[in-house]
Amino acid sequence: MRGASLSIKAWVQTLKIQACSLGLLWVFGLTIVGSPLILIAVAARGFIVGFTVGFLVQEEAGKGLILAIAGVLPQNLCYIPAFLGAGVLSLYFSFTLLRTQDAPYRRLGVYTLLFLVFFLLVLIGSWLEAYLAPGLMRLILPILK
Repeated sequence: MRGASLSIKAWVQTLKIQACSLGLLWVFGLTIVGSPLILIAVAARGFIVGFTVGFLVQEEAGKGLILAIAGVLPQNLCYIPAFLGAGVLSLYFSFTLLRTQDAPYRRLGVYTLLFLVFFLLVLIGSWLEAYLAPGLMRLILPILK
């Protein structure tokens, strides 16, 4: 039972972090000034994932590649499309605010609903990160020794 509660805590913590990042992209899209921040946020996430995979592969060669596939890939199959899509949508919405003069209330609803779709991807990714990735790591670690 103790392991299940640790997994739930890990899932909640991961979901909190990822949802906050997604929420920031949503807020940045509401302002025209937030456009550069959207690009910085998406680029920083890409740098972090790339650095992690590159480090693992450079330090451990084939073992590092297997570690990256088991520990980094599963959740990022959901996170990368979610954050790229959210970044593009945020930029589009921000530029739409700049171009149009009418009230954007209807567009704000569609914008928020699309972000809920991205949140579902983040929810799935955080579940994969908390439950699937540790299980895969436990399976491959004895093989890599």
